[in-house]
Amino acid sequence: MRTNLMMMIAVGFSPTVICYKEARAELTCSNQVMCISTRREGTTTHFTAINKMPHLPVTFSIRLDLKNLKIVDQSKMIFALQGGERKQIFSLKPSHRSRSWRYSFEYNWVYGDLNAVHDADQIYQLPFASGKSFRISQSCNGDFSHHGNEKFALDFKLPENTPVHAARSGKVAAIKQDSNRGGSSSRFKADANYVFIQHDDGTTGFYFHLAQNSAVVEPGARIEAGAMIARSGNTGFSSGPHLHFEVARVALTSTSDPGINALSIPVQFDTTSGPVICPATGTRVRKIN
Repeated sequence: MRTNLMMMIAVGFSPTVICYKEARAELTCSNQVMCISTRREGTTTHFTAINKMPHLPVTFSIRLDLKNLKIVDQSKMIFALQGGERKQIFSLKPSHRSRSWRYSFEYNWVYGDLNAVHDADQIYQLPFASGKSFRISQSCNGDFSHHGNEKFALDFKLPENTPVHAARSGKVAAIKQDSNRGGSSSRFKADANYVFIQHDDGTTGFYFHLAQNSAVVEPGARIEAGAMIARSGNTGFSSGPHLHFEVARVALTSTSDPGINALSIPVQFDTTSGPVICPATGTRVRKIN
């Protein structure tokens, strides 16, 4: 549910061209989320990363395939950008100026900050109004879609236009609310309306399948736990009206060949029956007044 994308580009140069001119920066962008800018200055190519999301951190990894080039001023290839941040990440220089050189690169991004550490003692509110109760239509490790990186997500069986409330305090990081499309095919995945909330520990709360034009908060606004943020719907990849909720952090996929992923986190909800983690599918959970 937390979109990521890999982009690739290749560039080469032949030494038969004797004069070097400073080239205009070239942008390689993915979805309206982030871009990589490359700019030639003599024989040096500078790489700059740009986060186009004003309020949401993005973490990305980049892989290089180099011929007769060396990396300057950088050893790691995983970076975190805060909302709206633009940062030069490294440069490439020829190892031998008289020989031809070539590079290609690909990058993969996820929403969230690599440096975030989840507060394991945090208690979450149920994401609906006080005193209300709803069933869990799909719990953690659900058969339909809650597995892999999303294994700790929960689906609450909220009828359409039910008020959705923040499960935890934080900053509204991103909103999509222009869609009225949904269905039980993966081709509708990009049509889900959502609200993302960045928590104080850097993790992100994701609220998906919201009703069209129902958000009552603005990006960048600070909200408290229990505040209404939108209304539930049936947009996106959805087999029926519900609220998909999860909390995620960014994690390395391996240490030998580092990559990144957004991994869901098990969280503890405060209910009238006591604290609960991953309530079973079919269970009705009631929010404390």
